[in-house]
Amino acid sequence: MQNQRDSHKDIKDLFSDPRIPQQIDVTKAVMDKIQSQKERFFVKYKVSLLVAIGILASVTTAYAAVEYLQLKNEQGEVIYQEKDATQAPNTTIQAPDLAMLALMQRESEIEEQMEPGTAAAVYIKENNPKKSVHTIAKPFEFAKLEDLQNKLGTQFAIPAALPDGFAFANGSVEYEVKRDYDKEELYKLAEATDQDYVQKPQEWTDQLIQIVVNYAAGEDTIRVAITNIEGVQDNTVYYVNQDERKTEKVVVDQKEAIYSEQPMRETTYKSIVWVTEDSGKKLEYRISTNSSKWNADAAKKWMQAFLTAK
Repeated sequence: MQNQRDSHKDIKDLFSDPRIPQQIDVTKAVMDKIQSQKERFFVKYKVSLLVAIGILASVTTAYAAVEYLQLKNEQGEVIYQEKDATQAPNTTIQAPDLAMLALMQRESEIEEQMEPGTAAAVYIKENNPKKSVHTIAKPFEFAKLEDLQNKLGTQFAIPAALPDGFAFANGSVEYEVKRDYDKEELYKLAEATDQDYVQKPQEWTDQLIQIVVNYAAGEDTIRVAITNIEGVQDNTVYYVNQDERKTEKVVVDQKEAIYSEQPMRETTYKSIVWVTEDSGKKLEYRISTNSSKWNADAAKKWMQAFLTAK
């Protein structure tokens, strides 16, 4: 049986695998991909978001030192902050190990094949010299707001629409997985089959990991991620070229937030982020889009829509 402590050790082993390079080039193309995928994976295992940058991608160029923004709670404790990637530890790089990338790609393909709302302990034979077993989970998916709201119950209120004509498009919810499996059992199953991987279904707990809600207005879309950050170590996001980002602290209904605009290859990534500590839960809200309709004023209106949602 795999307990929570063992699962954290598996992630630590993954990061310390000698095939993961200690140096990697960070381009904006890489950052695009990390930005869209890092939250759910790294928050799931209660590790700092800096790992997404510090392990998968690091910086070889020197950047100008810039000040960073922080959000604090009523007790004066830092609950969220953004820093330049040059301030992250262990940042230098070479080419990534192709076998490790192949293993991660196979995990992604397996998740794509799974039914929404299912989870499994998976052992992949190839490109896996440490014989690691990873839990792969596919969030519950919802095309109707009423179905999403029924899943969430009264704990969360999700607006049906946001200012400037944006309406609910779809949503998803993910919870922690029990991780009740025996590695040796999976190894024996693998020996008895010609398939490249074996799996054992896992059950969900009631511990929330993340809610994602997408809204659309014509071809424009926005993404709202509500992430449980209770127990996350050092809630810090490190950005490459932080000095190129336009950032400002804003206040909505006495709640502080950070609004930012980050130039990408062909667009501008815009977001507003804040943290709540209501009902004994620490939650990070992040609204993001590349819509041309968005600016700091629009972001504050959308933030207010979630703060006042009933």
